[in-house]
Order: sequence, then structure tokens, then C-alpha cells
Amino acid sequence: MRLGRRWVVAAVAMVAAVPACGGDESSSLAISHLRETAGEDLRIAGLPEDGRLVGNVAKVELSGAGVKIVEPDGDTSGRTGHYVVFVNREPVALGAKIPTGRGVIETTEGEVTIPGFTAGPHTVSLVLADGANRRMGTNAATASFTVTSPTLVASALAKSPAKQPVIISVAVDGVRAQPPDGSSASGTGHFDVFIDREPTALEKAVPSEAGIVHTGEQTISVADLSGGEHELWVVLVRGDEIPFAPMVADKVVVEVG
Repeated sequence: MRLGRRWVVAAVAMVAAVPACGGDESSSLAISHLRETAGEDLRIAGLPEDGRLVGNVAKVELSGAGVKIVEPDGDTSGRTGHYVVFVNREPVALGAKIPTGRGVIETTEGEVTIPGFTAGPHTVSLVLADGANRRMGTNAATASFTVTSPTLVASALAKSPAKQPVIISVAVDGVRAQPPDGSSASGTGHFDVFIDREPTALEKAVPSEAGIVHTGEQTISVADLSGGEHELWVVLVRGDEIPFAPMVADKVVVEVG
């Protein structure tokens, strides 16, 4: 018995419709599974094996994402994402928006530098976020360590009025702050502020030139900054202008205007 053309077309349409509905549901379930299981092999490396960090700047290596690491681009498929490091704070829950501010670092790099630790125990946690800046995956990697003195912590208002100096407050532990005096003694030091530039290498003397402020004061005024965002590194330096090694430093980011 032969089916008429109209019945053949109808039968094909019915058969095609079944996997289409199932396919949508399967795709949704697959995306949900990807988002929940992302980052099963997340790892943090680069910290001392004995758990004691000398200097207060940690350089940690990030790996094991299991997804393509890209800048946030709106993709929520679970196939791409970026790293988020939480410093001394609990990561947000699955699906929650990633907060901004101190203690949260979003990056696509495999290595991140974290300055400004105080003396004592600390914890860093690594998770993934999607293109909409929401936590992806229930997995996390955590590393704990203890920082020894000396340490330096800098703070400043996130926004500063235009045509006014940016004020940085510095808290230091383990050394006595004083103006540069040419001494190489480790018990004293001063502060060099690097304005929108990377700090001088540890074994080299910090030059006296534009873009660097040298001071022994713990309340530092940085004048003549243009409008916009500025990155200011505050580094502990000996009296002979050689930075402390391992590095003792902190970084603040301010918006002028």
C-alpha cells in the first residue's frame, strides 16, 4: 500500500518534530551540567611548600579550568569562562554575581600577583566565572599560608576629586619608617610610590625620576594625577633605595575626577 504524497510529508514532519523537542531539553540539561561541573581540576600553585611566605606579595599559578579561558563576553554556555581569586573571603555560591572590590581578582592569566598581605595566616580560593560574571561550577581550589613580617598595607579612597592630591595611608609592620638616609639596614625603610608603572626590580636601586614618589611618611600625597583610573604601587625600600627582598608592597587603584 502506497502512502499519498500528503501523508508522506506529514509523517516526515512528525518524526522530525520529536527529536527537536528532545534536543532542546537535552541541550539545556547539557549546559546546566557543564556549568555545575566546570573546574573539576582547578589548582593553585607557586606558594612555598612549607606554607610560610616571606615578604607580603604572593605570585600564584592558576590552572585546571577545563574550559576555554576568555574575557567576559556574555557567554553562559559553560564552555568558556575566566578565573576568579577570592582572598581571605568565601567564594560566592554557584550562579551568584561576582562582587568587586578588595579581595576579589578576576583574570584570564595563568599567574596572578597578590600584594598587601598582613603578617599571619591567609587563604586564597580559586573558582570560575562565566561571561556574565556569575560563578560557574561548584568546584574550588584553596591554598592556605602564613605571612611573616615585615609587611605593608596601603589604602586610598576608590574615587578622588579632580585637581586634588590622592591620599594614600600606609600601615607597616616589622620595620621603622623613616626618610631615605642611605642605610642598607633591614630594620628601617621608606616608601616608594610607582605611578602607573611596574615597580623597579628588587636588586636594582629605585631611581629619582618622574612617576616615582620617595617618602618616609605613612600618609602620602600624590599630586597632579590626570582624570581617569590610576594604579599606584607602594613598595617598602631600604635607605639606599634597594627594595626589600622578598618584595614587601601593596597596590591601590583610584579613579580621579
